[in-house]
Amino acid sequence: MIAGILDRLINLLKWPCVVLSVWALFPSSQACYEILIYSLDKTELLFPLFVGGFAYLVISRIVVGKKKQGWFSTLEHELTHALFALITFHKVNGIQTTASQGGVIEIQNGNNWLIIISPYIFPTFSFFLIILMVLVDAHNKWVTNFLLGCTVAYHLISTVHELHRHQTDLQETGFVFAALFLPGANLICYGTILAFAINGTGEMMSFIKNSLMIF
Repeated sequence: MIAGILDRLINLLKWPCVVLSVWALFPSSQACYEILIYSLDKTELLFPLFVGGFAYLVISRIVVGKKKQGWFSTLEHELTHALFALITFHKVNGIQTTASQGGVIEIQNGNNWLIIISPYIFPTFSFFLIILMVLVDAHNKWVTNFLLGCTVAYHLISTVHELHRHQTDLQETGFVFAALFLPGANLICYGTILAFAINGTGEMMSFIKNSLMIF
């Protein structure tokens, strides 16, 4: 019952969220710019982030080739669907993945556009890593930012491969919706990760607040 109510509410907010995402492009871009300018004096924090991203790019090209991420990318994609299904009180009955034929997730009690679009806006491994860092109170910024760089590069590459006209998720939400919603939503998510990498949870929360200051 709760899942059904949430589905109706989330689906009702589909196009208002598009307007919010488009409207948030300017403040979130400005907030990202301010973080980058601030980080120019803190290259010891920014450098490992880019090194991690570049390292993952090189290793992934060697291991899985230039045109695919392998079955693990499909698994992560479906796990993100599952995460947002659970957040919105749905039961996940099963997940099936393949390296070349995509994956399928079986969700009980309906569906909503947030579950469907979630893998294209939410870097799951990056945010799980952030939660882990906060829980263990990690202090080695070189290592943590290097790992964050790896996870961000992973999600960027996998998302690029998944954005095509044959993608059933995008067909279901609508390509117009995806084209309007994804840029702003992704900018906020990646900006949040950048803010955390530069100055921890305080900077992260400040970025989110500044990005959504649209009124």
